[in-house]
Amino acid sequence: MGHFRIAHDLLGAPNRRNIGKSRNPRPYTGMLMVELWSIYNDIMRWACLVLVFVASVSLSHGQQSQPDYVTGVEIHSVNAACPKGTVFIGRVAPKSPADVAGIHAGDLLLAINNEPVRDLRDAVTRIRATGPEPVLLQVRRGGTVLSFTVRREPRDVVLDREGLRMLDGFVVGTDYTSADIAELRRLNAELDSAVKQNDFVNAFPGHYPKDKSLYYPGFEIFEWNEGMQVHVGGIEEGPAKRAGVRWGDRIISVNGQSVQGRSLAQLESLFSSSDRAMMRLVVERTGVVKSFTFPLARAADVLQENGWRIVNGKMIPLWLPDQYLKCFE
Repeated sequence: MGHFRIAHDLLGAPNRRNIGKSRNPRPYTGMLMVELWSIYNDIMRWACLVLVFVASVSLSHGQQSQPDYVTGVEIHSVNAACPKGTVFIGRVAPKSPADVAGIHAGDLLLAINNEPVRDLRDAVTRIRATGPEPVLLQVRRGGTVLSFTVRREPRDVVLDREGLRMLDGFVVGTDYTSADIAELRRLNAELDSAVKQNDFVNAFPGHYPKDKSLYYPGFEIFEWNEGMQVHVGGIEEGPAKRAGVRWGDRIISVNGQSVQGRSLAQLESLFSSSDRAMMRLVVERTGVVKSFTFPLARAADVLQENGWRIVNGKMIPLWLPDQYLKCFE
């Protein structure tokens, strides 16, 4: 994947992709900016994302968060191959104010309230607010410059529409409990320690097998503690997530076979197939054993479902106009 930055007006934290119902669980600390590196080469926790905290609110400093009013867009900046200030609209939350106003994924964001966009930080700072006043967005779509007046609504309203909510400082699906959050915090600490001790293996880094023709469950696998801890890692919209599997679930067995002590190659073999097949996954979540059965999906199809395509061996957002491909390589 190319080097670019992404920020959520909607959630205050991103996707490369997935929390709770629609993305991987992540902490909310005001406004977050996320930087994605070559995820096929670098190990990154929280679904291969490095979270970089920027302006707005800092809950870690004990400040009370002001109500966020958002438009429901995800915005991206690009690498140095494109001019400074090149910022794109990425995902637009369905039925959000931006969606209703007519904003599209792939729009090039030119100005906010008639002031040119300087960079990603500037765009995120000005597109959100602590009140419901509308914002004027100017974009370029193809060769046409368009202007949209977009209302804002409370972040929690947009989250609820997405099947998400704030819980104990995390943005998660509505079915998460405080016990689930405590477990996520514990796992996060264990992962940090494992990575520092060079005791960490990541199968399907970046959420996908290298061979996109393979069938797989739609998640990466984290292994540490010399192979004794095997957990679901970053998970895409796909067969496992639809069946109810979550980030952080401890994997006990797959298709009746234990997963402990497996090598990276063995894990990738256990969790993929060259043909369509069913998978039975047994996991443990907060002390409860759960079993899920679901069909595997072709990685290329999961990739497209989650808004990505492969160009010259790199993952590129589907919405990115071809003339800007160099900006993401």
